[in-house]
Amino acid sequence: MVDNTFIDIKSSLLKYCKDVIARYPSIMPGWTVFDFDSHASVNEMPNTDVLGIMEYSVSNHDNHYYVTCMITVCTKSDDAQLKRLHPAMNALFGELKPGWGGIQVVNSNTGDAVGNLKVMENVTALPVGRADNRPIQMIAVELGSSFLVPP
Repeated sequence: MVDNTFIDIKSSLLKYCKDVIARYPSIMPGWTVFDFDSHASVNEMPNTDVLGIMEYSVSNHDNHYYVTCMITVCTKSDDAQLKRLHPAMNALFGELKPGWGGIQVVNSNTGDAVGNLKVMENVTALPVGRADNRPIQMIAVELGSSFLVPP
C-alpha cells in the first residue's frame, strides 16, 4: 500500500481553507478554494475571490511531519481599498496562532482522522502584492504533527 501522507496533508490544508470560508460567511461570501501550486498561471483562477495554499512542502523526521506553506488570499481586481482582502487576512491571522492545533489531517483513502497539524512559532503575514491585477496576500506558516497518536 502506498503511503499517502504527502497527499493527505495537502488535501487537509485545502479542506481547512474550505472550512474557513464556511466559518466566515459574512467575510468570505462566494469565495472559492484554490490550489495555487497545481496551476501553471494565476490566469487559471476562477472569477471569484479565492483562498488556498501555495509553496507547500513537507518533511518527515522519524514520523514527525513538518509542513511549510503560504495560506493565500486573493481577491478580484475590483477589491477597492482591499475591503475584502483585509478582513479575510485578519480572520486567518487570528486563527493561525502559534500552538493552535486545529487543522485536522484526514486519510484521503479512508476519511479517517490521522492527526492534527499544530501551528509552530513562525506565523508571518506578508505584504500585499498583485497577481494579474488582483490583490494577493499570504500568511507564511510552519506546522508540525506526529501521526503516532490519533487526534
